[in-house]
Formats: sequence, structure tokens, C-alpha cells
Amino acid sequence: AYSLSQRFDDAWNAVQNGLKLFPDDTELVFREAGLHQHFGRLRQAEAGYLALINGTVARTFNSVDAGLRTYKSLHNLARVYEEMGNPSKALDQW
Repeated sequence: AYSLSQRFDDAWNAVQNGLKLFPDDTELVFREAGLHQHFGRLRQAEAGYLALINGTVARTFNSVDAGLRTYKSLHNLARVYEEMGNPSKALDQW
């Protein structure tokens, strides 16, 4: 909700507080990567999306949107690579 309201600092704080309690929560890791991307921290965004895609974030809930570990993270990772100026890596993700 904070991100949708353009309150990105509040969104960051909420995600960080959630990750302290649930460090392997798929949606929180996805949101954190997206906020890293928003703030221009592209290496951290890349690491977050890759952790989801490669399965290094433990599965804790089964009711999570499966797209967060697959096509949604792949798409966002491609956008990160675009922002990094690496269109060939972006294309690989798409």
C-alpha cells in the first residue's frame, strides 16, 4: 500500500520490519527487490530476484503467488539488467 501511495521510504521500513520476523517470506523478498530497484540499488535488486528465481529463499507459505518466484521476478530482473545497460542479459531473462 505504501508503494502504491508513492510512500517508498515507509514501504522500505515496512518491508524491513517484516523481513526481521520472516526473512524467507517470498513476497517480502520480492517487494524488497522492487524497492531496491526503485531506489537505484540495482545489484541488490538483482540479488533479490535471483534468490527467488534460483530457490535460495526458502518456501514458507504455499499460498503465495507462484509468479513471484518465476515470470514476475524474471521480468523485473530483465528490467534491472536494462537499467544496468546490459540489454543482452535482459533479453536472456525475457
